[in-house]
Amino acid sequence: MPDTIFIFLLALILFGPKKLPEIGRKIGKFMADFKRTSEDFKSQFQTEMEKSGVDMGSFMQPGAQQPPAWPLTHRTSPCVRPRRLS
Repeated sequence: MPDTIFIFLLALILFGPKKLPEIGRKIGKFMADFKRTSEDFKSQFQTEMEKSGVDMGSFMQPGAQQPPAWPLTHRTSPCVRPRRLS
């Protein structure tokens, strides 16, 4: 709570009492637009995944095990030669 008060007072000193409500409105509009855009993206993504026939239920479960990023048999990159132990 004291941090919030400090930030508010700092903004009041930097921008002044006339600009502060305008800045607050701009931030509120930005946050609402960002939320709307992210919801649109999420719904479009789910629609496309349903069209392709992928079962999203296994991906959305919190305890679902994720597949490894690459096969576990590759220990080194094909571009990297192993060092000789001498």
